[in-house]
Amino acid sequence: MSIIKRSLRNVMRSPFRSMAILAILAMSIGLSLTMLTVNGASESELGSISGLVGTDIQVSPAGSFGPFGGGELDEADVDELLALENVNSIRKSISTSYMGGALESPLTGRGGGPGGGTRPIMAMGVSPEMDTIILFNGGTIDTTEAVQSGRYFEPGDSNADVMVMGDGLAEINSLSVGDTVDIEGVDVQIIGIYDTGSQLGDNMLVMPIETAQRVFSVDGVTSVIIVADDVSNVDGIVAGIREVFDEDTADVVTAEDRYE
Repeated sequence: MSIIKRSLRNVMRSPFRSMAILAILAMSIGLSLTMLTVNGASESELGSISGLVGTDIQVSPAGSFGPFGGGELDEADVDELLALENVNSIRKSISTSYMGGALESPLTGRGGGPGGGTRPIMAMGVSPEMDTIILFNGGTIDTTEAVQSGRYFEPGDSNADVMVMGDGLAEINSLSVGDTVDIEGVDVQIIGIYDTGSQLGDNMLVMPIETAQRVFSVDGVTSVIIVADDVSNVDGIVAGIREVFDEDTADVVTAEDRYE
């Protein structure tokens, strides 16, 4: 009882000090609760992001950068990856350069050759079911939004002589949907024109992968995107990939690697 009485007397003697102490305690409790709330929200948000972007794994020839260097991965070896556990899907693509004279590139300047020159036109072959095209520079094309006229590929286009073309490339060559262009001796029809808002992305033509392999005489693939069924299974799939492709043959990059 004497302790309680002494405490009450101290409070009455210094009310302002006591109020200040209470205020500090209240602020400390409030900050602690806020930190707990933010921490919980951050963990929830990180979990959501991980579920969205953390399940893809890119496999490409060792040392390659898009169409530059590295060669191709053997398609028979790539098909072995389909047997790996916890794999949702595999999307193959090839990247190369179009060096023919039927098309003019809209990009000139640095890197094109002596004194500037014209930059090469990029060509890609992709699985027709891919709704997002991953460019060799890391950019993407959302095919559901980017195609401004015409259409994108359908399942029946898997080996058809058709392509979609970037807006910049189509404009400088006065081309539109329905026109055909001689690509490596094959008349390929433009079925769609897309706009990415990027000069690099719009200086490109895209074909179904089987068509591109045939037209550009490419035997394998230059990139494979493997999608895991859950982010927790990514490491196990990477280990399985390494049983097929060693480090001297292929580079393996996960979504986590790209965001580190």
